[in-house]
Parts: sequence; structure tokens; C-alpha cells
Amino acid sequence: MESELNPKYQSSAAVVEQVLKQVVSVAVPGMSVAALCSYADSLVAAYTKSVHRKETEIERGASFPATVSVNAVIQNCSPADSEDTLLKEGDVVKIEVGVHIDGYIASAAHTTVATSQAGVPVTDRRADAISAAYYGCEVAVRMVRPGQSPRSVVKALGLVAAGFGCT
Repeated sequence: MESELNPKYQSSAAVVEQVLKQVVSVAVPGMSVAALCSYADSLVAAYTKSVHRKETEIERGASFPATVSVNAVIQNCSPADSEDTLLKEGDVVKIEVGVHIDGYIASAAHTTVATSQAGVPVTDRRADAISAAYYGCEVAVRMVRPGQSPRSVVKALGLVAAGFGCT
């Protein structure tokens, strides 16, 4: 028997998906990291205003500020204007967005490479790192269970990374 998702979760997820697509499309060299964060937050505000409008007593908006982490920055970077940087050709960019509608939260992230040559695949060490992170996450999701030793998951992650020549 399938459980049905609350429509507010579904709406939150739909907003996250729309926002991520639009922000990824403008993550190009020369774009300001702070401007990308601000753009994502403004899209979240605009899109969430248009959902569940008949329910006047609900809160909606960002569940946390949008973040754009570049290269070695792991996550949760939302720089002030005084600390802003511009994306450079080849930067690895992770964009995270979170939305809530009446407390029902959906969040997602997408990793892309800032390039002025759309459609040209990345085939160097950046591709190895991105692939290792993706497949490592897939392995971890499938392994984590109650009673599962964290060491076995960490060992599996190490094997996946090693397969891509990463640590």
C-alpha cells in the first residue's frame, strides 16, 4: 500500500525543483555568488506566494537561505556583499535550496560546473570528484539501516572514492 504525500510537501518539492533549474541556468562565469543566493531566495518567495493561496493562515517561504558553495567550500555558503566572489570558468558550484509550506520542508542541491560553453562535458578531475560524491551518496543511502555499522559505510565510501582516484 502506497502512502500519499501531503500536498504541501509536494508543493514544496515542486518549488525547489523550479528554483534549482533556474539558478543552475545562470551559474556562469562572471556571476556573483551573493547574487545567485539572492536570486534563489527571491524565486522561492515568488513561487511560494502562488501555492496554497486559499489557505490564508499558513506560512511559506525559504526553510533556510539559499547557499552557493564553490570548489573546496563544502556547504552553507551565503556570502555578504563584502565577502562576495565571482564565479570563474570551471568552478564547481553546489547550489542548495530549501522551501517550506506550512512547515512541510523540501530541500535539494545540485552540483554544476560554471562554464561559458554549455553542453561541453567535464572530463577531468572535477568530473571524478563529482561522480565519486554522487555514487558515494547512492551507496550510503542503500547501506544505512538500523544496526548498520557506520564503519562499513565509511569503508564503502572509501572504495567508491578510490574507484574514481579520489580520497
